[in-house]
Amino acid sequence: MRYTFEKLSVSQKIRKIASIARDVIKDPARASLFWECVHWIQEDPHPRLQRAFKNIRERQEKLLASPSEWYHLYHDLLALNRETVGEEDFLAPVFDREAPLKKWPAKVLLCDIRSPFNVGSIIRTAEAFGWQEVGLCGITPPVSHPRVAKTSMHAHEWLTIHSFPCAEDGIRFYKEQGHSIVALEVTPSALSLWDFIPTGPFVLVVGNEEFGLSEEILSLVDTTLSIPLYGRKLSLNVANAFAIASAVLTERLRKQEQEKTETETYPHPSSSPH
Repeated sequence: MRYTFEKLSVSQKIRKIASIARDVIKDPARASLFWECVHWIQEDPHPRLQRAFKNIRERQEKLLASPSEWYHLYHDLLALNRETVGEEDFLAPVFDREAPLKKWPAKVLLCDIRSPFNVGSIIRTAEAFGWQEVGLCGITPPVSHPRVAKTSMHAHEWLTIHSFPCAEDGIRFYKEQGHSIVALEVTPSALSLWDFIPTGPFVLVVGNEEFGLSEEILSLVDTTLSIPLYGRKLSLNVANAFAIASAVLTERLRKQEQEKTETETYPHPSSSPH
């Protein structure tokens, strides 16, 4: 390992150490390799490697005490190389459950979403809220797209994923399964998200970042919802809009289940005969 490490350029060595530091967040066993590499650069007189070594040593106690400190170190080491941090790099420090707390009867259908970052973000949000399934339509990038997989933090592995040539096929598929179809779109007749009460399994349909959902697609849905906005901006990023909608709808499902449980546990007493 050391022989291979020594063959790297200064920038590559710093990049390698930074990557291992990032790995330690999810795999603490990688720390031993990290400290071994740090020991190797201690012996290298190059000024940038010495700055990296000093940076690491000054925060050694914090690294041992806080997992998030490894992520800060990762960014600082990249800065020594004058490397830019990509959007997906901000998604690293996550800690997952062994199993979901709950799976809700909710699914999302993505219609011609262009950005793989938006697709990955929606998939991650859907899984985090315990939704069951994601449908991908038209030009929506597949989960095999590297940026979708990375932005979703591989949450697609815990969801059922369906692909459809077009939105109409996806809507038809879910209707045949008995789901109500709910569009998230700004229209004059849309129902406020705050006022919507799910009545059974449903699919939330979201559309293209620029064009939204077409009139043809909206004619096929059972309900159209919009998120009330009170500022000057009259639109939201599609992934942000889904995050808001999924949080509200999941809470509605949770309350419905809670009320049902309370009714079954503490039924209303029947009227006593006179």
